[in-house]
Amino acid sequence: MKRWICLFLAAVLCISCMLTAFAQTGASARLYSFYGDDMLFAEKKTAVFAGTATGGVRVICTLLDAAGQVAAEGEGAVNKSGRFSVGIPAPAGGYAEYTAVLAIEGVEFARLRGIVFGALWLSGGQSNMQMQLGACETGFEMLERGETGSRWLRFLQVPSFVAYEGDTARFPLDPQRDIPGSFWVRGDDGQVFDVSAVSFLFAQKLQKTLDMPVGVLCTALGGSSIYSWLSRDAIESDEGVRSDIMKLGRYADAESWQEKGHDVCLDMTVNYNKKIEALRVFSPAGMIWYQGESDIFQHVEYGAYSRAFELLQTSWSRLFGFDETNRLPIVYTQIACFPYGGDSLQSMNVEFSEMQNAQPDSRAMVTLYDVPLTYRTESATIHPTEKLPVAARMHYAAEGLVYGMRPTYTAATVRSAEVNGSQITVKLRGVGKGLVCAGEKLRGFSICGADGVFVQAQAEICGRDTLVISAPEVPHPAAAAYAYAEVNTVSNLYASDENGAALPVSPFVTDLSVLCQSWQDKDWADCDTEKLWRCAGETHTGFFDAWSGTNAALSYADGKDGKCLNVQAEKRNYSVYPTDRYKEGAKRRPFADSRRDYSRYSAVCFYVRNTGAKDVTLRNVRLYTSDTMWYAPLVNAKGKTSCTIPADGAWHPVTLDLMQTYRFGNVCGVTYTRAMFSDLRRIEFCFRGNAVDTVQIDSIRFTPDGSETAKRLFTAHFDRAVTPIGWISAFWMQMISWFVKQ
Repeated sequence: MKRWICLFLAAVLCISCMLTAFAQTGASARLYSFYGDDMLFAEKKTAVFAGTATGGVRVICTLLDAAGQVAAEGEGAVNKSGRFSVGIPAPAGGYAEYTAVLAIEGVEFARLRGIVFGALWLSGGQSNMQMQLGACETGFEMLERGETGSRWLRFLQVPSFVAYEGDTARFPLDPQRDIPGSFWVRGDDGQVFDVSAVSFLFAQKLQKTLDMPVGVLCTALGGSSIYSWLSRDAIESDEGVRSDIMKLGRYADAESWQEKGHDVCLDMTVNYNKKIEALRVFSPAGMIWYQGESDIFQHVEYGAYSRAFELLQTSWSRLFGFDETNRLPIVYTQIACFPYGGDSLQSMNVEFSEMQNAQPDSRAMVTLYDVPLTYRTESATIHPTEKLPVAARMHYAAEGLVYGMRPTYTAATVRSAEVNGSQITVKLRGVGKGLVCAGEKLRGFSICGADGVFVQAQAEICGRDTLVISAPEVPHPAAAAYAYAEVNTVSNLYASDENGAALPVSPFVTDLSVLCQSWQDKDWADCDTEKLWRCAGETHTGFFDAWSGTNAALSYADGKDGKCLNVQAEKRNYSVYPTDRYKEGAKRRPFADSRRDYSRYSAVCFYVRNTGAKDVTLRNVRLYTSDTMWYAPLVNAKGKTSCTIPADGAWHPVTLDLMQTYRFGNVCGVTYTRAMFSDLRRIEFCFRGNAVDTVQIDSIRFTPDGSETAKRLFTAHFDRAVTPIGWISAFWMQMISWFVKQ
């Protein structure tokens, strides 16, 4: 009897030890942080569950339906490094929730509830992609109505700053397999207002289109450069990109890499290593990408961003199971309007269109220059809060690029351009049903000669995909441009589909070899636009009057070409001028997006009409180089800075000779060099008449200075001096001219 009792106790002890060992094995196993309740896997792919566990054992994953029945099952071994990966076949997308149970040797160590299958996307970029739903216009409206989203929307929230070994300020040399702090958010959860607005709105539209759950892996980080999203292996494989990073002073090889002291936004690989490599277990259908603002400021040269973008798509395609013949589809946006300085924004958006032309089958580009530039002071003007149009266009592009729902899915780009005499003919690709004008007339076009000085141009749609661009001021054009401006809310050329206007045509320059002096900050020249969007700083940005007046009331009437500026006099002396500044208290400050270089123009032409009962005098047109110093050009080549506008109700052309401009309008002597108008502060049209005058102005046009002379000598005009002051002025101009010639 004792012997049997001893055997029984030994067996109980053995079983207990085995169960304890198995329990400890199960307890030591865990899934990576980016798995959780309410997550979404891509339909009809392999759903992969990965994590860490004690080596030498097998992990079993069981997928249970709502009734508790087994829907799928898979198993995988734990490798020598203590990592495991288990794949199960994913069912078709639909509105059914599942539970995943993971176990080792029969001991459960993870149970995930509310799992759905559907369309999975990746979203990336910087602050305009990261911008939260609760900070955008749609989010404000949802909060006011007490609404959330659909429960069938699922978002993986990747932290802005991911910790490495418990420290967000440490950066690993190698890519990490986990993303600590990441978690899933359901669309009807209050936390959804912390989700990327573009990602949420994109998913919301896609869910209605596909009629299945939609999930987004949200990875964006404000201020991040594209180089921070590239892997080291990718960078080392591409000499061009590696050289670009070296020029920025951001390259660090493996031997010199330090875990501390890196810039999370700018340094190479830092965001890839912490945020991207680990997501390779997922199978996104594509990526939406809104990035580039940081790389405008960190720009190496034209073409550098294209090289980095190509490398990102190629390397991420491999990461997520695509290949060279079937690349990761990317829907990306151009950069929204903002005064970055110079031609940097224009150049970047033109480069974006070339990126699209390079890989049209795996990319779709959307344009943003016409999107309402709504903003809130606290979110800064570089972050427009109207994100619904951005998401809607990305959704439109995804429907065509990934799901084949339409043949045209990207902003139209230039196919060819040809100079034909005084015109440039441009053919575009991706126009859908054909080019259309969203307005009364096409706007946003400019043209230049070999000197690269653009002037406003007329454009005409000639056929489904063809434009003809010209301007009488440029009889021998070299290049034409469209929407080539930092802040541009008037351009209105669109491709079309069965519903009418679709995506706006991409900004372009037909010949980048021409040194571009972009046409900008002169949309007021048509005299038919009441308000223009201007950027004047973080707290003074929005729509301002295109024109302002002194002693005059301004309105708009039918003019020579569409509308015209209607000036109703309130006193004998009155003036009008393009609004060039905003007021802050008692101070007047220029707009940040104002391009004030007029040094390359030789003449200004415009039309003026007097609809009153008596003649009106155009006293002068004043070109202010400071708040107090102004010069008046000769009018109509008659040796005067003034002219009479007869009361005949007819349009009269007026030509201002910018080659002969006189200080304070004193025609006795000219004091002008071309550089003098490189920072023009104001152009003011000054009239004298009666307090009941009505004068109209229309179609202001600039003529480029075709001369190669950068300096014009001072010239004295004794024959025009009729006062002692005039004689003295002429004498001094003669002396200055003599010294300059020596």
